[in-house]
Parts: sequence; structure tokens; C-alpha cells
Amino acid sequence: MNFRLIAAVFVVCLSGVCSAAEEPRIENPSFEADVFGNSPGVARLNGGKISGWQFRGNVGINPFWTGAPQRTGPQRPFVDNGVTPHGRQVALMQNHCTLSQQVPGLQAGRQYVVTYYENARHMRRIKEPPRLVVILGGETIVSEHEVRSVDDPDQFTLPYDFVESAPFTAPTDGSFELALRTTVDGGVTVLVDQVTISETSLNAKSQAAARRPEPKALGCTHCTPPHFTAYFGGFRNALYSGHSIRCASYRGHFQAGQTGLSF
Repeated sequence: MNFRLIAAVFVVCLSGVCSAAEEPRIENPSFEADVFGNSPGVARLNGGKISGWQFRGNVGINPFWTGAPQRTGPQRPFVDNGVTPHGRQVALMQNHCTLSQQVPGLQAGRQYVVTYYENARHMRRIKEPPRLVVILGGETIVSEHEVRSVDDPDQFTLPYDFVESAPFTAPTDGSFELALRTTVDGGVTVLVDQVTISETSLNAKSQAAARRPEPKALGCTHCTPPHFTAYFGGFRNALYSGHSIRCASYRGHFQAGQTGLSF
């Protein structure tokens, strides 16, 4: 056995030449890293930061904890409906604001999708619900859309809406900014949790497409534009303008094989 050759290869690997490529990841994806203790849980009143994220506007975390730094005495003034998707905390985005971070590890030519959970606070000053758009590397991957409350006021039985973005093709190796932006003022609040990014699998997508019922075009007056293509297969994604969103105005669940809905 050539121990000199093995040693040489080992040294090269230590130098980083044959190290594995960095995987893209979201830091603090479920907003569990921080413990806020000051009401009502906005970041500017709790040290002015959210670990891993940058923000502009009235962004924060709920619940805040009256027993901070211990997680005791939870208070949720912004979370008035729905089941928290992951962990015990969610991010809140009130009025017009941005929540963003640099995502490292993307590789040129590869495609990635972003997923997250969304909900809206019932309490607001205006009739219009909040709206949210998601951008990665300067490209819109989730079109601007209305975010609606998933449950009745003060009811915590239904899950948040799950959102999967359109694919993003990295133009170069490196880091790209992921930004979630709300676009409506008037006391409206979007709740977000469990933000992830992953590389798409064409093989997995092909298998899923083979199992997926044929798409059916529907007219949804709550969406812009009003017509989109919806897939019925246990989930509900609205596809238009090359982007993908969920139509959160329908508060039921699509069932496999379903052929029509009334909005």
C-alpha cells in the first residue's frame, strides 16, 4: 500500500480542495433562537435584532415571555388563530416591512425552492387583508398575494398555510438575499414560520407529476390575476406568471381527484 500517496491525498483534503460543497441553509428558520420579554414582542423593543435575520419595519416574534430569559408566561398578542407549525415561536410582520437574510451555498445552474408557513392576524384596522411577496436573488419566487387567517378568532385548531415557491436557478455560485416583504399598511400582520430552502429534484418532481391529477383552470376573484391553474392532489398551489402561491382565500383543503371548487 502506498502510504505516501494516501498521506498526500489526506493533506490535500485538509486544505479544502476535496471538501464537500456547502449546502444552502436558512439560519434560525423557525425563529426559536431568541427569547423576547418585552410587550408586544417587536424586535425594536427587544434588543433590536432577530438572530440570523435583518429587518425593516415593525417585525418581531410571538409569543414574548413574561418570565424571560426563561420561556415561561407566554403572551401572544399578534397570534390570535391557527396552530404554530414548528416549535413555539413565529415571526410577525406588521404593516409594510421586510424580513431578510443572505443564504449561502447556492451553486450555479442548480434550482432551489423556498418553503414556509404563513397566517394572518385577525385583528386589524382596515378591511383589506395583508399581502406578502417573497424574493430570492432579486427574483420574485412567490408572487404578491393576500394572506388570510387560517382559523376563526381565538381558535387554534387549523394549521398555517404551507407555501412552496417557484424554482430559482442560481446564476452563479455564492450567497443570495432571501426577502419576505409585506405591502399593506393599516394595522395588518402576517405570521411566518419554518422557512427552508432546498435543491429541487427533477426525478422527484417527475414522479410527483405522474401521480398528480390533471390541472384545472379556476377563476378566483381573490387573486391577481383572477385566473390561475390549480393542481388537486392534497395541496393547493396557484401557478401564474411563472410563480407559485397558495390561494389562502379558500379555507378548506383540496382532496385528491377533486374537479372543481366555488370561491
